[in-house]
Amino acid sequence: MQDKNTHNFKDRLIQSNIHIEKRAYKRVRTNIDVRFYCGNIFYSGTAINISRSGLLIKTGNCLPITSGIVIIIRNDNTLLQVISRVRRLNTIEGHLDGMGIEILNPSNIYRNFVNSHVSL
Repeated sequence: MQDKNTHNFKDRLIQSNIHIEKRAYKRVRTNIDVRFYCGNIFYSGTAINISRSGLLIKTGNCLPITSGIVIIIRNDNTLLQVISRVRRLNTIEGHLDGMGIEILNPSNIYRNFVNSHVSL
């Protein structure tokens, strides 16, 4: 007979696996410097993971969820501008630490950038 704690652990494990499987594309760890702006204000951060449909930006300048932002990524000698939206905020020890970003209508240029930097 299983005790209550074992049952709860299994439920949490199943729920976490369901959450992991929801991703449409694999995310890969990166360390890419990015700039982003909302309105007329520019911010900086580091993309610590990236996929074909989004990225996670580590920054001390988190914007509200649903904020529309433009991310600027250096791609060789050009700047890639990516229209996106803040989908979630990350916290560490109660402090905002980063933003989960959804790329809105990813362009072929963005997809090629992702493909050239990570093996998906």
